[in-house]
Amino acid sequence: MPALYNLQPTDSNDDFSHRDSGPAGIQRDETDVRCLVRKFKHFGVFSNRTENMVCLSTGDVAPDDVRDELLSAEVKGTSLVTMFVKSRLKDHSVDLFYDSSE
Repeated sequence: MPALYNLQPTDSNDDFSHRDSGPAGIQRDETDVRCLVRKFKHFGVFSNRTENMVCLSTGDVAPDDVRDELLSAEVKGTSLVTMFVKSRLKDHSVDLFYDSSE
């Protein structure tokens, strides 16, 4: 192995490799990925055909109100950031920092 930053192995068994980068680690990772892909397919994670939102770790189906809140989080977050920037950075109608002493 070529020297990296002029570092040399301290003995002939030291090859600067991590145990997870060996054949056993790679096989374990591939097995884990196959298991995840099976779960994703089972629950339709990447499908637009399902109406249910399922917790992958428990298999529980989220109630409709929870699903709707989660699906609208991006739009709500974008709206809040826009209001924050407008009121505090553009218009200066609200102090930039919250003063808890008031």
